[in-house]
Amino acid sequence: MDQAVARARRAQPSGDLMIVTHGTALSIYAARVLGVDPLAFWRSLPCRLLLC
Repeated sequence: MDQAVARARRAQPSGDLMIVTHGTALSIYAARVLGVDPLAFWRSLPCRLLLC
């Protein structure tokens, strides 16, 4: 996912970007970017079925 996000960011230099993905994939990516434990991060989300 890191490569796909980097590729999308290069293709959209204005900075506005929308990414559609599964919530689990997005939470794992966000945890990696933030440098936190993925499972703990996912458990801390207010809504686990959807990222609200």
